[in-house]
Amino acid sequence: MSRSVWPFDGSTVQPSNRQTTLDILPKNLMFLLISYDLENDRTRNALAHTLKDFGPRVQKSVFEADVSAKELEKLLTKLGKVKLGKEDSIRLYQLCAECVTKIRIWGRGKITKDEEYYIN
Repeated sequence: MSRSVWPFDGSTVQPSNRQTTLDILPKNLMFLLISYDLENDRTRNALAHTLKDFGPRVQKSVFEADVSAKELEKLLTKLGKVKLGKEDSIRLYQLCAECVTKIRIWGRGKITKDEEYYIN
């Protein structure tokens, strides 16, 4: 599968008119966007380390991930164990396959896609 990036040309705040060839997620995967705002450095670093097991960091406090139902269950369990301060928050957004095709990126970056690989 290949996903294309929507470039930002610097002259406008709208995405370019280029069409994407973004593939629909395989039926067994869900696309997640996870963001967080945590005051405690240790908690924030531990959460970032945990999230790296599920997908790449796309901004300082934002991760994307393609996960199976089993991986989602594992992630939700881990997120539920994070000790949040009074002003802290973690947000998890699950995007449908059609919604993923509508993602737009301005500036540097690309839409996350887990590469398929096989171990012999």
